[in-house]
Amino acid sequence: LSSSADVRGPIPAAELCSPPRGWPERFSQDRALNSFIGAGRLRGKRCRLTAPPPGRLFDEAASAGVLPIPGDSRANAEALHAALGWPIIKGYAVLELAAQPGVFAALARQWNCVRGVWVDLTPR
Repeated sequence: LSSSADVRGPIPAAELCSPPRGWPERFSQDRALNSFIGAGRLRGKRCRLTAPPPGRLFDEAASAGVLPIPGDSRANAEALHAALGWPIIKGYAVLELAAQPGVFAALARQWNCVRGVWVDLTPR
């Protein structure tokens, strides 16, 4: 977990906002968020908001013998890459602390790219 403030240790999911409030407009308007994602701590080059994947992708995964594991995006992305050839994208899920607006956290995460769309089959 990386944070824009001195926040350490596990943070319960109920205490996080995903995406950060006011997304995507906020990215261009909030210097703290822009710095945290871009030139600051994460050095991100691309940002995407992933939508829940269509059911057909779960069907494709299941047909290939891949049953995504809750909470393990890395293992899931690697299994989908091995089984279906879906490229892996490595990055961070950017979250905002619900009780501290303007304080952001990032969780290392991996996705797959399916026909140009970032996809996360990891159950939440």
